[in-house]
Amino acid sequence: MVDNIKLGFDFGIPPIRETLIQPNHCSADDEMEILQAIVAKEMEVGRVVGPFSKEEVEARVGAFQTSPLGLVPKPGGKWRMIQGFSSPRRSPIAAINDYIDSDEFVCCWDGYLAMVDEVSAR
Repeated sequence: MVDNIKLGFDFGIPPIRETLIQPNHCSADDEMEILQAIVAKEMEVGRVVGPFSKEEVEARVGAFQTSPLGLVPKPGGKWRMIQGFSSPRRSPIAAINDYIDSDEFVCCWDGYLAMVDEVSAR
């Protein structure tokens, strides 16, 4: 588990052969200022990098596929940013989620502290 966290999980997704940049969900377009504020905060704390041009990303990693961003309302007038890993739908290009058999990757949420204990023990 620790190695997978450090090096990445192999979900059996085949290499991407052509770049696909998808438009964001309508919720992101409708609330662009909110989305930009959330992304800026994510960049500030180091969870997101960029922005990069298509050419810059292709030079580093080759062909790539984006997942559209969206916003979901939370209690108290706040918003949660989401990524649509099930997009594109009805397309000859498969979505990221199309390659993942959820029966092979069962996930039980035990809580953040349990995960920290597991990682720290190694």
